[in-house]
Formats: sequence, C-alpha cells, structure tokens
Amino acid sequence: MKKYFRGEFDNLSQRECQQIAKTVHQFDICEEGALYRLLWSTKRSPTPQLTWSLVIPRSLVTEVLQQCHDGVQGGHFKFMKTYAKAKAFYYWDSMYADTKTYCENCETCATGAPSPHVKAPSPGNLLRQRPMDIVCFDIGTDLPKSFRGNTQLVLFEDIFTAMVMVKATPNRHAHTIAQAYEEAVFRRFGACRELRHDREPSFMSEVFKHFAAMLGQSQSPTFAYRPQANGTADRGIQTITRMVKLYIQDPHQRDWDDVAERMVFALNTSVSATRKETPFFLMHGWDPYTTMMASLPSVKTDANLDSYEWRQQLYHQHAHCMDMARLLVKQAVEERARRHNEGLPADVDTRIRVGDAVWVYIDKVKPGVKLKLAHLWHGPFRVVNRLKNYASEVEVVSLRSGKNHRFYTTIHDSRLKTRRLSPLRPTQLLEGIPPVDFDEELLPDTSFTNRQQSIPGTPLQVPVAVRNTRLNGGIRELEVQLINDGPWTWEPEALLESTPELRKFHRDRLGWSRLAMMVDDDLNPPPTAPEGPPQEAATTV
Repeated sequence: MKKYFRGEFDNLSQRECQQIAKTVHQFDICEEGALYRLLWSTKRSPTPQLTWSLVIPRSLVTEVLQQCHDGVQGGHFKFMKTYAKAKAFYYWDSMYADTKTYCENCETCATGAPSPHVKAPSPGNLLRQRPMDIVCFDIGTDLPKSFRGNTQLVLFEDIFTAMVMVKATPNRHAHTIAQAYEEAVFRRFGACRELRHDREPSFMSEVFKHFAAMLGQSQSPTFAYRPQANGTADRGIQTITRMVKLYIQDPHQRDWDDVAERMVFALNTSVSATRKETPFFLMHGWDPYTTMMASLPSVKTDANLDSYEWRQQLYHQHAHCMDMARLLVKQAVEERARRHNEGLPADVDTRIRVGDAVWVYIDKVKPGVKLKLAHLWHGPFRVVNRLKNYASEVEVVSLRSGKNHRFYTTIHDSRLKTRRLSPLRPTQLLEGIPPVDFDEELLPDTSFTNRQQSIPGTPLQVPVAVRNTRLNGGIRELEVQLINDGPWTWEPEALLESTPELRKFHRDRLGWSRLAMMVDDDLNPPPTAPEGPPQEAATTV
C-alpha cells in the first residue's frame, strides 16, 4: 500500500495494483510515512468526522493487544472494551477475530473468572437397602469453646434411616474422630459397611484408614472439592446447628455441646419428609416411650397378645415401613436427578474429553489470603481419563519444596472448564520494518533500577530451557540452558531474550504461586491403604 502511494508501481504486480486501487481511498500516508486507515464516524458528532487509525503489521498485533488488554491501561476487560480500545487507534486485517481470540485465550482472565455456572450429569444420591450400610459424617467447626472444652461437633448419619448421632470434641485430629465414632456409633450399633466423608485431612490420614480397616469397613471419600456428594451430613450439620441456636441459654454460647446432644433425640423421633417415618422406628422397629406419651390417657389394647405375637406384629410393621422407605427414597433420588439433568446443556457429554487441558476451580484459601482477591481457577491440568460421564481423572502438577509434584486426582466436571486454545492465524513476514522506538532515553534513571545494562552492541542471549529463578543482590537471575543439552547456568534476566520457553516458565511459576495460596488438601492423593483384607471399591457420586 505504501509503494502504491509513493508511485513505486514497478515493484507491484498488475493484480496487486488492481486490488489496492479498490480500497486506496480508505488509506493515506502521514508526513512521517506511516500508513493510516481513514474512517468517517458520527460517534461524537452529529456530522461525520474523519478519524485516523494507524495500520500496523501482523508482527506487532500481539504487542498491541497486550497493551490494550494486558497492560495497566487495558484492565483485562472482555472483548468489547478491548476491541473498542484497539479500534480507536489501530487497524489491521481480521482485527475483530484476532481481538476476540486473544481475549478468549487470556490465561489471567481465565484464572480470575467468577465461579463456574456449568453443570454435569448427576446419577443421584447413594441408595442402600438396610440400616448401617453406609454412614456419612462431617464436622461442624468454628464453634465457641464450651464448658467442657469442646470446639467441634462431629455428626454421623445413617443414609438409609436418617438416624443421627453426634459427639462434641475438643479438636478434629484423626485420633479424636476415631474415638468419637467408637463412642457414638460403634458402641450402640456396631460397625457399618462403608464410611462416607469428604477429603478432610484427618479423614484421609493413615490413622483413620487403619482404624476403619480394623473394624472391617471401607472408606468412600467424595470427589475433590465436591461437598454436594456428602450432602446428607452437611444438611444434618445445618439442621442440628439451627436447633442448637434456638435452645441455647448461656449468653457466651458455652453450653452448645450439651444442647446438641439433647437435640439428637428430638431429631431422630421426628418424621422424615422423604421416608414418611421416624429414623428411630426405622432403626429399632419400635417407638420410644416419651413424656408426651406418658401424659396421655391409656388406650384399650389387646392384652391377650403373648410375647411371640407381639414380636411378630412389630416385625411385620417394621418390615412394611422398611419397604416403604426403600421405595420412597428411590423415587425421591430419581426425581431429584431427573430435575437436575433436564437443565443440562446439549454438549454435556462431550464438553470434556481425554487429553483436554482444563482449569480447576478451588474456592478455599489459606489464612491470611483474601478470597475476593484470589485467583480461583488453577492449572491448566491434563485430563488423563474419563471415569464416568460426570467425573474426570486429572493430572495435577504443583510446586512442593522447590520441586515439581505430580499426581492424579478425580474431580467432578462441574469444577472444570476447558482451556480455550485457538490455532495461530497465518502471518506474513514484512521486511525492512524499523524497530519500535519507545523513547527509552526520555525515561528517568529510576526506571532502570536493579536492571543490569548489557554492553552496547552485544546481542541478548537466547535460552532454550529454564528451570529456576532467584534474586542475587537485587537482580533477578534465571537458571537456563543456552544450548541444547548444555550446562545449566545462572544468567541475569535482563540479558535474556524473551522466548516462548521463558514466558511459559513465568506463567507456570505464577500459577504455582497462586495454587500455593489455596487450600489444596482435596487435590492431594489419599495415603496408601493399610495392609489387610481387600476393601470394596469406594463409590463416589
């Protein structure tokens, strides 16, 4: 286009001249020789006003988008604001598509995005056929210190009968949780077949795993950061906490543990909305004799029933209620799963595939870190296996003690989103382009503090691999390889050329630093199972 304006037609073919002649009225060259796009706009005036947009080569598109989107004046806004900011000063071919692709692929925007709104299929809650088949439990934390020195409330609930058992404890250590289970559950009903819990570190510890193996019961932890899979215990904690709040008497709330243990009887003798029967009757087969029953006048009963007939009558009543509870719970689970799955998108089964790079949503931060300012999406991590249509096995890489820590964990699809990677657009190399001049001579001397100046005329070194960084006398240095299979040396970062390997190293370090600020216990693999009889495979939902 510039050659056409300067009249250098000998360097242009006839076809190029014909194509340029169609759009030459839309461009002009300024006094400094820069090419501008001319556009008449009524954006700020009722009459059309002429605007000039600098035409930039394809090699500078990425730098312009970085200034308009990533820079301090860009603000990491979405597509429309970034496009409007770039369009006000610049022009290039396929500007709309390039800006949209750049904003969609921005990793900083992806990690700082809000909570996920995607859903995954649900198979429904766990179904069991008898009492004490699966017992789920959870801990109510951050309670005031009681008169007996307790600060935690451990709740156990049988999934089939909804029977609730609680135990107040002074801490949440593995030994304490095991002792609470032995006192609240094992002494009264014996061991269950399976324990359902979240990935609390004390639940996943070797101590608790050996305790469960000693009783011959398996553990069934939930997916990473999937508390809905243990919703029965979570709902029980909310219910018992609300009841305690209504009956507490001490102004400093130090009698909560005594009130909680009393409220368990009221909860177990109340009719379950789903099962249409009390948990006490479904567990024992008979109703307790309460003070309300004692205050009622006696009714006429069949006094001729002997002990055998009385047991037979209780047995038939209990069996009938158990059958009804199985049917009602199954219908409720199927209906809840149906309502959930009806609102799923059409591509729910193909949204995540093996080999995809995904971001993992973690909304738990460590003490001292503000959740509002934390990046809650972390990764990207690689999907190595699809266990079910609603869960994926992810290869997690984190930095532990200065070394890469690689392991595998299973995460629910509602906590994952795929990484947007658009293929590179075709580029055209332009020769003879003058270097970009940012007028560094006009900057104050303080702008180059802690920056080691290179010798004039000495080219920057090109690293082929980067593996570590450090501060040496206030100067940032990187441990790099300057040749393939060469020695690792420490070089000042100011003397290294910005290569894709160097940029990837900085992105990975930033991602690991953000992940280190989160509570990532759920991502850690559980300890190896203790030696003993084979355990039944845990079922996760």
